[in-house]
Amino acid sequence: DTITMIGLPMFTVKPPSLLTVQQYSTVNVSCDVYGHPTPVIQWSRVFSPIDQARVKLNRGNMSIKSVQLKDSGIYVCEARNMYGAIKTATNITVQGK
Repeated sequence: DTITMIGLPMFTVKPPSLLTVQQYSTVNVSCDVYGHPTPVIQWSRVFSPIDQARVKLNRGNMSIKSVQLKDSGIYVCEARNMYGAIKTATNITVQGK
């Protein structure tokens, strides 16, 4: 028999709390969760919107192409299901060349 845990989502992979990257590189950050019912994962940015033109969001994965100095900031991964929500954040610092 299989046991299914019902309840609040749980992180299985969290992004690093601090991430330093070089300008013009590509940044990949993962945020994976487990939960039943299956949680919905959303990425957001504190104090400003995510640049939709260069940022690709695929479930728990966020990829920023040709990262710019202006992309520095705090990005939040939120997982939500009917039992509640959990959040984790990563502070991305972009260094100029």
